[in-house]
Amino acid sequence: MLEVSRCTRYSAEGVACINVTPMADGWCREPGCDGFTRPSSAEAPALKNAKFYGSPEEVAQTGSRPANIKGNPATVKVWPQAGAAILSTR
Repeated sequence: MLEVSRCTRYSAEGVACINVTPMADGWCREPGCDGFTRPSSAEAPALKNAKFYGSPEEVAQTGSRPANIKGNPATVKVWPQAGAAILSTR
């Protein structure tokens, strides 16, 4: 028998999903459920002493920028639908 539980995710508007899911991560992946783990970014914990690879602080401290980054520090875009992060150096 397949065990199901209520989806624990939120839409982009911050509305809790009412679907059920058999998925271990608690996300139903149904249309209308964007898969956000919090209702808003305000609910996220604050970053403390965050350092970014190739940031101005790192360059000032080490005297060099990593060879694979030309210009601004790398940014990461997370697409909750795909469950993966995409690295961008632009």
